[in-house]
Amino acid sequence: MEDRKTRLAVLGGGPASLTAVYWLTSDEELRDRYDITVYQMGWRLGGKGASGRDANGRIEEHGLHLLFGFYENFFYMVRQAFADLDRPEGHPLRTWRQAFHPHDFACEESFIFGEWHPWLIAFPGNSGVPGSGGALLTPRQYLAMAVQFLAGQAIGWRLSYWLTQKLYPRGEAWESAEDPPLGGEDSKSAQWLFRMSQRLLLAATHTARWLRKYAPWTGWLYKTFRRIFWPIAKRLASKSVRMHRLWFDIDNGVALLTGIIVDEVLLPGGFEKIDELDYRKWLCKHGIHKETLSTNLVRTIYDAAFSYEDGDPAKQRIAAGTAVRALLRAAWTYKGAGYYRMHAGMGDIVFTPLYQILRKRGVKFEFFHKVEALHVSEDGESIDRISVNRQALVQAGVDEYYPLVTIKGVECWPSKPDYPQIEDPNRERREKDPRAIERVNLESYYDDWIGEQVELRAGEHYDEVIFGIPVAAVNFLCRDLIENPRTPAWRDMAENVVSVQTVSFQTWMKKDLESLGWTYPEPLLSLFVEPLNTWADMSQVIPFENWPPGLEPRDVSYFTGAQPGPKHPPLPTEDPEFQTRMTTLAKKEAIDFLLGRGTDTVGKAGMGGITNLMPRAVSPFDPPSIDWNLLIDPRNRRGEARFDSQYWRSNCGPSERCTLALPGTNRLRMKAGETGYDNLYVTGDWTDNNLYCAFMEATIQSGILTARAVAGREFPIIGEDLNFL
Repeated sequence: MEDRKTRLAVLGGGPASLTAVYWLTSDEELRDRYDITVYQMGWRLGGKGASGRDANGRIEEHGLHLLFGFYENFFYMVRQAFADLDRPEGHPLRTWRQAFHPHDFACEESFIFGEWHPWLIAFPGNSGVPGSGGALLTPRQYLAMAVQFLAGQAIGWRLSYWLTQKLYPRGEAWESAEDPPLGGEDSKSAQWLFRMSQRLLLAATHTARWLRKYAPWTGWLYKTFRRIFWPIAKRLASKSVRMHRLWFDIDNGVALLTGIIVDEVLLPGGFEKIDELDYRKWLCKHGIHKETLSTNLVRTIYDAAFSYEDGDPAKQRIAAGTAVRALLRAAWTYKGAGYYRMHAGMGDIVFTPLYQILRKRGVKFEFFHKVEALHVSEDGESIDRISVNRQALVQAGVDEYYPLVTIKGVECWPSKPDYPQIEDPNRERREKDPRAIERVNLESYYDDWIGEQVELRAGEHYDEVIFGIPVAAVNFLCRDLIENPRTPAWRDMAENVVSVQTVSFQTWMKKDLESLGWTYPEPLLSLFVEPLNTWADMSQVIPFENWPPGLEPRDVSYFTGAQPGPKHPPLPTEDPEFQTRMTTLAKKEAIDFLLGRGTDTVGKAGMGGITNLMPRAVSPFDPPSIDWNLLIDPRNRRGEARFDSQYWRSNCGPSERCTLALPGTNRLRMKAGETGYDNLYVTGDWTDNNLYCAFMEATIQSGILTARAVAGREFPIIGEDLNFL
């Protein structure tokens, strides 16, 4: 018995679970120690990051997925996975550089003086490569970024953008560039710069503390100066859009820096202390003016993390410490570029390599296993049973379900299961209603697909469990744990650590972006009309889609945003039609956007839509609506009916929502190995992971922390040694 491997049941195949499994199988000693099985609802991995291919091979994403340049631990794992996979010459995505390309341009929309104005942003590039070294850049790299930034401020964003494209490899030059070694530490010069900057800020903190104690009149003098100067600044700001942004951004920057100094944020526990306040309230505490609170630099963090309570744009809330930490990471530690785009779907780029590597390492995958309940043992100290709905079995003669298909030479996840591989327990129902199979959603807790009820038992099927299903599912699956008086932390977490549902859609058009009227570089655009306030042109994926001759698109655009909905998704017994209703709403919200009926942050309708961004896409007969004939439709329908050929979804189910970092809730998050149960660990963006925002990097860090808790090993986390990161 001492030689038997520890059987580890991993519930859920999202990025945190797969990260934990990746590290728990990262060497031979660990592979000899653990026998790991991943139980996944439906037919594909990826959780909120899953993507699929439809019958024609087009990419259908759960949402808009871009990877920021400070995602060190994400890129470390992905780079290592691509290297380990060692795909053959000629594979279209042989290297990670072919899969991810750096991008330096973004845009945020501002509604100023009664109309929309684009705020064009060229991120200064640098020579760093994410996943290499520590979290910091070198002084030389920071200096180069400063030169690019100042050039852009003095002459315009185009100069900064041009410098970045000339100084650093992009396009084919990026793909052929040599990789520095994975991991490592910050250089001595970077460490010196960090220590000096930290000491300067801490000196300011101690000075502010001394002044509050011995010269309190200085605080009054500072506030008086700002009160007198502000009306002058407002008058200057009313002269032009550029001056408006300048003065309001200065006001935001002064309040942010003042708060960091006065509230001693960089001292131990400083971020956690201000997490009890909403970010805007914290800025108000430090003198920001009311008008500045609705400007771009303040709104950015709310939008990037979908931080709309109940999905309501009028209820933007995020913990102040979490917001400040995320802003510092995003602004000061990105490598190479501000963000990276994938050249195919996230499932193809991220989860296919992870699946292939883990399968090689001996990890077993049980698809079509929908977890329904975790049961506590009689003594209340462990998980002794797990109820599972086995949605399907493989056909006789099939050893295991193989989930991938190959399109344009790339291994992908289909948007629907491969039914010939599985036994259909709903055959009789389907034969009575041939269209029933089209309505099946094996990834939904609201679907009425009939499966087989089975139980996984401790000591027989598993020894330890990793619960890697999102927090919104805790109320669905963990009633025993919530109601156990021994573990009140589960009740507190389930009630207070909440999530938000999102909405997304994709369009495939006959014309390219320039022909549609967008005259800037390919964008990542945000802070536009609600609820679909974020847009990215994703035309780089077209070569990896399999369109019939004559129907090839010239542009693909992805749109996303927070969707209004309840804090906690209702149980299927309470509202079985919830997901169907939200999906219908998602379609309406997408069509409203295409008709130019988007709303502002307080619900005012008719504020704009797609033709504000692509003015040549407007219908000449029905402005500001889109010209529906631009949408590619194999059935060649007319008018608005052509939208039925596009792709939309509501991510409203318990396993699809993004976790919110609301004020005062991060302290209620659970650490990976401190669940109150001997054989249970947790992982996901909802656990205590140091970042807390709904970022992929937070999810990856959670997975590494879970692997540490399970194995008792200090697997590396890049940036962990920096107290402000």
